[in-house]
Amino acid sequence: MTGILKPSHGICRVLGCDPTKNHNEFVRQIGVVFGNRSNLVWDLPAIDSFKMMKEIYEIPNDKFEKQLHILAESIGIQHILEVPIRQMSLGQRMRCELVVALLHSPKILFLDEPTLGLDAVSKIAMHRFIKKINVEQNITVILTTHDMSDIKELAQRIIVIGNGSKLYDGSPDKIINKFNDIRKVVISLNPANCINSRINDHLKKYRIIQELENEITLEVKEGQQLNELINFISQQLNIENYTIQSLNTEEVIAHFYEQHTEKNHEKIF
Repeated sequence: MTGILKPSHGICRVLGCDPTKNHNEFVRQIGVVFGNRSNLVWDLPAIDSFKMMKEIYEIPNDKFEKQLHILAESIGIQHILEVPIRQMSLGQRMRCELVVALLHSPKILFLDEPTLGLDAVSKIAMHRFIKKINVEQNITVILTTHDMSDIKELAQRIIVIGNGSKLYDGSPDKIINKFNDIRKVVISLNPANCINSRINDHLKKYRIIQELENEITLEVKEGQQLNELINFISQQLNIENYTIQSLNTEEVIAHFYEQHTEKNHEKIF
């Protein structure tokens, strides 16, 4: 979609054109942030990298100054503009990467794992900034990520890809609701007593996710199956406590992939 790789087959169109043709004209309309590749000059202050991009994209002085002020203030890098990139933390560098990708006011911003390796504070700041520029500057954001918190915080539409095929295209809520009836039950066992064979045999009726020395985590369907499990638990002296939780986003996506893998396996056999 960025025009870096040509498709092996099929057609890709972005902003009404083929990204692999008229590439110079196309890249003026997009911004790109790669998690493993930098647009910043390592030994120079951030401001010098920004000025270099100004020349490359031929941004007028007044537009450059205005956009830089807005972006730097929004993401909080005014105080590090004169700091060499090599002296910055990962979070600070990623903030500067976002700014340098947005200086020319692109129509689409492509982000590849933008929060990879970031601490909680930097990740929250990144999420807020991306949502802000999406709304205030009307920039479409296309994000590739394995971080489910990115999906939860940023995505209005998600595309799930598996084995080179599109498995899902729609809202995050719809895919989460698909598995809304599954509950995760965490059972704490009394360490003074060993789990007996009767309890063990009964729990094997359910999907066991994790089994530790004094704790078992199961997945059950809400309704009759969950009620049966709770009734059984309440009668066992060996069971000290239990909690019932909904699946988080990461677990929902894992279920979705697993479901499609099973379907493909059935087709093969």
